[in-house]
Amino acid sequence: MKIRLTDGYYITQDNYNYILMQDYESIGRKDKRPKTMTRTVGYYSNGIKGLKGCIKRYLEDSSLDKEKSADGYFESFCEDMMTVISNNADWIMEHIEECIEHDRRETHDKH
Repeated sequence: MKIRLTDGYYITQDNYNYILMQDYESIGRKDKRPKTMTRTVGYYSNGIKGLKGCIKRYLEDSSLDKEKSADGYFESFCEDMMTVISNNADWIMEHIEECIEHDRRETHDKH
């Protein structure tokens, strides 16, 4: 998953985190040529709280150009987020029986 925002920012995900990243242009020290660099802005736990933190940091960290249409980006962002939520819900539904069975075994083992 990669959700592109503005100003080179994007959100990606690993098994445990949402990761806010930014691609930016920089001049190489030795060859003085422009290069695309990537920086990690922050890691935010999976789940709604982590995603809210990630978005909040993006809004704080980015400087939206007033001439750009942020509405278009935000609409696309919302659509992408709905896809992620739907995919996560699908995964939960596919694995719910495994989770219930695992919980039953752990509860049984404790007694």
